[in-house]
Amino acid sequence: MHGAVNKGWLVKRGKQVVKFWKHDGYAVSAVDLHRVKGVILYTQYDGTLYQTSATILAKGTSNLFGDEVQYVLPVKDWMVRDDTKH
Repeated sequence: MHGAVNKGWLVKRGKQVVKFWKHDGYAVSAVDLHRVKGVILYTQYDGTLYQTSATILAKGTSNLFGDEVQYVLPVKDWMVRDDTKH
């Protein structure tokens, strides 16, 4: 697992969050997506983003990174989380 799991959501911070500029999005391991409800990203450029695993699998672009299959979801398809309420 690439990140911590909190209440069924994969939480990624810092160096675990890498923006794919070519796709203007963020990648998540396909293996991780099948184990969690969704993903929360604390990004350097786009604030705090979240999305369900089902949406990432449906709308994301498959990408092979070394021997790992990832799904890259464009920033426009991520939901923005307002951390001021938490």
